[in-house]
Amino acid sequence: MDEKLINKTLLYPGKGTADYANGTKVTFHVKTETVEESPKVIDDSKKWKSPVELLLGKKFKLEIWEACIRTMLPGEIASFSIDKSRYIMFRLIQRPS
Repeated sequence: MDEKLINKTLLYPGKGTADYANGTKVTFHVKTETVEESPKVIDDSKKWKSPVELLLGKKFKLEIWEACIRTMLPGEIASFSIDKSRYIMFRLIQRPS
């Protein structure tokens, strides 16, 4: 993980190890906010029907999420501040056709 572009803040510690093999299925919630004095919520998976499911190593569209998840222990809650340059591809994918 490029520590110049990604900053992790531990909010609640997890237990176990973060040694995830490719093909491991992880389930998690994600909340995306702007980085401002008064942050604006862009997405919040707790408002969706179900949490995000990700199979590690399967070329997920947002590789940055996989990189962040691989640093976390089961049950851990963390906040990641990610440089906007890492989201350029996401913006292109999400743009309506």
